[in-house]
Amino acid sequence: MRVVIRYDGGRGRAELHEADDLTSFSIELAGEPFAPRDVPGAVRLDGPERGWVDRAWLVRAGGFDAPDRRDAFSAMVAFADRHGWVDGATGAIAGHIVRRRPDAPLNNERSPQ
Repeated sequence: MRVVIRYDGGRGRAELHEADDLTSFSIELAGEPFAPRDVPGAVRLDGPERGWVDRAWLVRAGGFDAPDRRDAFSAMVAFADRHGWVDGATGAIAGHIVRRRPDAPLNNERSPQ
């Protein structure tokens, strides 16, 4: 699963890609080559290597509130929590940051889910 943040005109927009892949989790930064910024309500960046994805945003973006998707998502969150990748205060989930050159296409680019 990839949370892609596209920067355009100084603003970021978060999109969820590969929502069915619950075996990996990253935050990819794409767009203008300047200091990345948080995306309110979706992603809070915590330095150059890690960011925190709002769990409620992730549930909405991935449709994980649907009965047939809820259990798999809960298992992923439990795995992340056992490794210290869930913020105990906010429930946000940590992802490592992958940076892309502004002109580079994203690997396996697909339409947002």
